[in-house]
Amino acid sequence: MVQKAKEIIEVRRSGSAETLEAALVLLAQQLESLGSVAGQNPSIVKNEKRKRTPGRFKGALAVGPEFFEPLSEDELREFEAE
Repeated sequence: MVQKAKEIIEVRRSGSAETLEAALVLLAQQLESLGSVAGQNPSIVKNEKRKRTPGRFKGALAVGPEFFEPLSEDELREFEAE
């Protein structure tokens, strides 16, 4: 990965159109090979989501009755923009 990053930086520094075109052709070839590998092994590309379990965290957070009481003036001032 580091080597590829260095190659990209070198291409940008040189600024030559031929060098840039060669780098684009190389990148296209690498992308095609990645696509063919992904076709053989779909888990490389496809990110399967886990099935959602409703109520999994039930009871993990306890909120007391003081949560529903109005905030004091001092607490309200802390939230105001200055």
